[in-house]
Amino acid sequence: GKAPTATPIRTLLKHAPDGSYVLLTANVDDAVLKVAYEFPRPLEKVEVLFENRLPETLPAGAKGFELSYEPFAVHVVRIAMP
Repeated sequence: GKAPTATPIRTLLKHAPDGSYVLLTANVDDAVLKVAYEFPRPLEKVEVLFENRLPETLPAGAKGFELSYEPFAVHVVRIAMP
């Protein structure tokens, strides 16, 4: 979708005690968006937390993933890297 503002997705990446990362994201616009996240290293596992969803299926060597957002939606994602 097309966002009304230049930066509709706000993010915060935190290091978790178990060695993974937690990505906090929020869509601050009244727009449906599909967002791609890219990382410098391959990802082992991507799991959207606090939602009734299965972990994302990643191809071998994937360095990113996509999430869809409804207006004002929030996603919390646990990311594990090998």
